[in-house]
Amino acid sequence: MFFKPQKPVEAFLPEIIGQFLNVRDLAMTANNDEIIFSVQSPIGELSTLVYIKKNKGQWTPPKILSFSGRYSDLEPFFSTDGLKLYFVSNRPLKGNGEAKDFDIWYVQRTSKNAEWGTPINLGAPVNTDADEFYPSVAKNNNIYYTATTINPDQKDDIYVSKWKNGQYTTPEILGNGINSKGFEFNAFIAADESFIIYTAYN
Repeated sequence: MFFKPQKPVEAFLPEIIGQFLNVRDLAMTANNDEIIFSVQSPIGELSTLVYIKKNKGQWTPPKILSFSGRYSDLEPFFSTDGLKLYFVSNRPLKGNGEAKDFDIWYVQRTSKNAEWGTPINLGAPVNTDADEFYPSVAKNNNIYYTATTINPDQKDDIYVSKWKNGQYTTPEILGNGINSKGFEFNAFIAADESFIIYTAYN
């Protein structure tokens, strides 16, 4: 069933987004006053996180986040309180090493006006030697994300890792109502986990 839109579709912040050739992965705080999005180079070999903030009703000029710009950083997601930012990156675990597979990382800040801290790798059991993408985190800290698989009959699927006793549990693949033999990704989980929106392909 298709629904007729009540209003014509309009470009979102074209005066800002239009400055960049290749934009994807937009995250917005709950009160709609901060936005972070991914900007990619023309062929996608580099991706960086760009930030804008609403000040007195106007959006500030876009700027690259202080910790981003060297490796491929993408797919940002704000925690419900806006004090933690999850994202995906191929940055090395330590120092200035070589880029690695894609993992889920996060940064924190003490207040909405504070600077973001140093990126922290989410670690096992969520991150593995394979790629993890598209983090989406409920209010109770349960994290939903896409993981690649070595199973030839199964493509990328959506998993959940639950937050219990201050740590993440072994990830569980979502059931056949969500996952298939094709690709499932770009999940968005409601803060109360009452619904999930995601993309399915093939």
